[in-house]
Amino acid sequence: MIQDEVRAMLSSIHDQCADDNNVVIRYKLQKCNNNIISRMTLGKAMDEIVASSTQHSETFTELLVKLLETWSELNIGDLIPCLAWLDLQVSLF
Repeated sequence: MIQDEVRAMLSSIHDQCADDNNVVIRYKLQKCNNNIISRMTLGKAMDEIVASSTQHSETFTELLVKLLETWSELNIGDLIPCLAWLDLQVSLF
């Protein structure tokens, strides 16, 4: 799976270099990493998910930010009282 995505990335870079000389490697690496992670977790490459989506698609980074915001709302102390000191929220009461 990783080899397939890296091979696709290198092929894309090669094709783009044949067309013009400007290639943004950072974008290509990010896209490759997103595809690898989504294939490992969801079973589909991010490109396939975005292409098949009919609704407004969000970038992988935006999805991660939402996930972290959701996790930060969880109070660990409510589940495991001895770990209450790990809670990210500050109680004013």
